[in-house]
Amino acid sequence: MGLRDKTLLVLGAGASAPYNLPLGGKLVSEIAAAAKIRIDFDRATDQCGDRQFANLFLQAARRQSISPNPILTALAFINSHSGTSASIDDFVHSNTGVPNLPEAAKICITYLIAEHENRSPINFKLERNANEDLKDVVEKNKDSWVHVFYQNMQKGITRNDIANIFDDLYVVNFNYDRCFEQHISLLIRANFGFSEDEMLSVMEKLRMIHPYGCIGRLFGQVGKSPRSFGKLVHDHDVFDRSEGIRTYTEAVDAQISKTINSWFVDARQVVFLGFGFHKQNMDLFGERQPTPEIRIFGTSLDESEPNRRAWTKDIEMRCNKHYANEEVKIEDSNSEEYLRSHRALIFE
Repeated sequence: MGLRDKTLLVLGAGASAPYNLPLGGKLVSEIAAAAKIRIDFDRATDQCGDRQFANLFLQAARRQSISPNPILTALAFINSHSGTSASIDDFVHSNTGVPNLPEAAKICITYLIAEHENRSPINFKLERNANEDLKDVVEKNKDSWVHVFYQNMQKGITRNDIANIFDDLYVVNFNYDRCFEQHISLLIRANFGFSEDEMLSVMEKLRMIHPYGCIGRLFGQVGKSPRSFGKLVHDHDVFDRSEGIRTYTEAVDAQISKTINSWFVDARQVVFLGFGFHKQNMDLFGERQPTPEIRIFGTSLDESEPNRRAWTKDIEMRCNKHYANEEVKIEDSNSEEYLRSHRALIFE
């Protein structure tokens, strides 16, 4: 029961959309607004796009005893010129060489992703005797793709072997947020009535990589220090947390690339959810030798058939194999509907 075979789950921005996290264009707009900072006597004025962010940044600079001016100049550049970009990564990449631009962008990203996590429907703090509240959270989010994925992955798993639930799963999460791991942890705790320590002992076995980092690790993920889900950014930690992410202009660590490729080689099925199939991201998977066992599943919501054919061809080349049509299933669907319609193929 559970996953049919060793599975590599690849998550793009669309996978976090059900939790009200912004997609590329929306995030660019929010960053551009936050980057509009107007100062009078070292104080943010009402003309700021996001006065809370402006004050937070100025206080952080004072706390660190650094001049805010270099970052303020880069923020002004973002505010003035990012409107035509499909994503903030595209904007930073196309403007390589603009002083302090990556740092300014990452400060905005960190602040805004934390804000969206805080307002997401899975931002739930488990307190003593909170089982009824947790039940409500699970019920409200039962139509999400993570709920569907967990239900099918967990089939046949008992309390006695819950430590093995992730044995056949690798996750490459291209998002800065932690929605996937947060929701999975809530479902495990609700399903088995676990204490926080019991839940953590299970989650620490999840093999997951955020190639471009995230705004603070949860559970056993690699990172500087744990940051609880939904925790807002403050002036004492905004610089530290922003250092935990990178745009795709900044090279992914070689060891991360090596690990992703080893997972790609080991997997017998790959599931892309909410993923854009951008070349730079696909290149992280490398190539694998021809094998008849691997199967490819994926969503491409609102994308054209020619685009899906191009991505299918790219996957064929990376696997050194010519697929029969039924072996690559990239379809115009959202993640929840796709998992339900392909349940018998992905899961046992």
